[in-house]
Amino acid sequence: MSFPKRIDKDLNDISLKDNTLQGIAGDNFLKDLSTLVTSAVVDPTGISPAVTFASLLFNFRGSLLKEREIMLFEELNRNPNMLTADVIKKSDFLHKALITCQVVAMTNRKEKIIYLAKLLKSSTVEENNIGVDEYEEYLSIIADLSFRELQILAIIDKNYILYPEPSDPVDEVLTKNKAEWQSAFFPRVRNEIQESLGVRRQELDDILIRISRSGLYKQFDYVGGHNGNGTLTPLFYRIKELIQLNDFIL
Repeated sequence: MSFPKRIDKDLNDISLKDNTLQGIAGDNFLKDLSTLVTSAVVDPTGISPAVTFASLLFNFRGSLLKEREIMLFEELNRNPNMLTADVIKKSDFLHKALITCQVVAMTNRKEKIIYLAKLLKSSTVEENNIGVDEYEEYLSIIADLSFRELQILAIIDKNYILYPEPSDPVDEVLTKNKAEWQSAFFPRVRNEIQESLGVRRQELDDILIRISRSGLYKQFDYVGGHNGNGTLTPLFYRIKELIQLNDFIL
């Protein structure tokens, strides 16, 4: 892994191997694939399909990892002043960068790779106070969510901003107002998710329930005949700020 020139120019005393990402993907994978190639039986008509597949996969893997590495460093290079020589010499930062590269290697969407780069950059800001353990937790949450799930969260957040939830009811009038808000808010959110992201109506409850595994979204008990409706958690707003989630909302 090599840092972009603007970052690397002050790092003459730091040497990072060019094949870090390849190593991250796993030696066992390469050994298993090598075994497949050497043990494949070539049929009389030509090359075994297993050998052809292995060759294609080797070539694809190398170019894909390089492409994703470039996406990561392009975003890191947008704020070169954040990644000073002093910052990237620290063992905590190098650990965060290494595990981030592991996730990037398995991430298809450019937008999500940019989120990961922003999380790494945010972790260098002293005011954010993100230790290694906390960073690992945040990284794990983002890695586990698909880009579509992140977009769903962004749509829910956008609607909570546009149509704020009334205060907790303390009398009959406020109770009625909150019920009216719920009856209008959730159908609006559901329609936008379905239309913008192509989510099937019959699957939306299940998808929302599944997103709650992240700790960023908490279901209500039962609202309007749907058991997927819910609210965003303080953890969501923390991560939203760190990765600037709404940058890629549809």
